Amino acid sequence: YEIKENKENNTIEITINVKEGEKMYIPDKGITINGLKAFTQDAIKGKMETSEAKFLVSGTFKEDVFQKDLKKIISYYNSEGFVNAKIVSYDIKYDDLKEKIFLTINLDEGDQYKFGEVKVEVGDEKIFTPDKVKEKFTLKQGDIFSEETYKRDLDRVKFIYSEKGYIGANILDTKNFDAEKKLISINLKVNEGKVFYISGVQIDGNYKTKDYVVKRELLVKQGEPFDGDKIRRSSERIYNLGFFEDVNINLLPGKDSDSRILIFNVKERQTGQLQLGAGYSTLDGLTGFLQVSENNLFGEGRRIAAKWEFGAQRQNYELSFLEPYFLGEPISLGASIYKLLRAYYVTYKDERIGGNARLGISSGEN
Repeated sequence: YEIKENKENNTIEITINVKEGEKMYIPDKGITINGLKAFTQDAIKGKMETSEAKFLVSGTFKEDVFQKDLKKIISYYNSEGFVNAKIVSYDIKYDDLKEKIFLTINLDEGDQYKFGEVKVEVGDEKIFTPDKVKEKFTLKQGDIFSEETYKRDLDRVKFIYSEKGYIGANILDTKNFDAEKKLISINLKVNEGKVFYISGVQIDGNYKTKDYVVKRELLVKQGEPFDGDKIRRSSERIYNLGFFEDVNINLLPGKDSDSRILIFNVKERQTGQLQLGAGYSTLDGLTGFLQVSENNLFGEGRRIAAKWEFGAQRQNYELSFLEPYFLGEPISLGASIYKLLRAYYVTYKDERIGGNARLGISSGEN
């Protein structure tokens, strides 16, 4: 680098000179994994995004991607019962010409463990007995222990409490390792706590869509106890509107200690579309179409679309509108009109004008 100082205007100019060199790649058989016993090289390499150069594969090396690959390898071993698997070390080397990259991963698989038994202790047993909690475990005694499946089972236990409003239920899990029998047993201590109520519902992140458009999709109401299933379904209904890229749920303290404010954080997406196309046929000559649609008109959830098809032998105009909640009720009402003109011969033309109406009534949640 070069530094030039200009004393007249009290500035410094910095010039950085870079020599890129050649772009390097991982050649075929350029990745070596040591310490494998339970799985083959190809099986572990298949879990990595970093790959060797092959047909239609560049073999590009990226440090951040490689670090994620190391975590993926351990995650895969954990899902297959190797709970103590670890990356001992790894090495990155280059050939003398600085063209090729060679990766070496040194792995310690550890022992494979199976699932033992689940012991559950419930504090007050207000709503669920220990046996009812055990039923939520899909991992059964003798199964290969999977960390991923185990976490899902814990989520199931938390979910059945949240369905009843016990969103503050404290579930403490302890793993007991039997190194001789290669078993992992689980002790669960559940403190159910108390029922929490919804003191308010807020919608955040909607700069275009009106609040009431989102809230009419909710299955939960202010003053009700928390219901995890209803909250999940409400989130799905909001997402299914097609107006948002993402929907997240947060909680804030409510008016008192046993209440919370439920917040749906949404991220708006583009809801308007402009489509056009053109073609040519011997029958119609030059043809084309132009279509404009908006699925969230004025942020009120209404849908409108206009389409124009043109050609030497035909003209087609269509206009449609849909109100998904007529008079605030879950009744969809829509209508469309069209005008079609076709000129098959100089002396014969076919002109049609028409339309249709739609009416839909929601059957409610199953």
